[in-house]
Amino acid sequence: MTSDEVCEKYSNLNAKISVTELDEDLILIKGTKVGLTFLGELFLAHANTPRDPHSQIWPTGPGAGFFSRSSTKGFYILRVDDETELVKTSKTRQENNN
Repeated sequence: MTSDEVCEKYSNLNAKISVTELDEDLILIKGTKVGLTFLGELFLAHANTPRDPHSQIWPTGPGAGFFSRSSTKGFYILRVDDETELVKTSKTRQENNN
């Protein structure tokens, strides 16, 4: 199942999540049972979909229907092929923030 298919599957099941910032180093992800199941399947589908290594959903854009009104953050998922790419991604993000 692809990420898009997971989103389609859960689009009418009232899958709700909330993503908020607790502090600069920590986010809180809350959800109903269906919402957290949706996230689990979304991550698994994303990990196993060969065609598109990234996707994003956020409260005011694509995927907005999955977020509660209290949600202030979305998320960007990027699958990498090996651990060295994790370091590159983190360093690039840190460099862009400075």
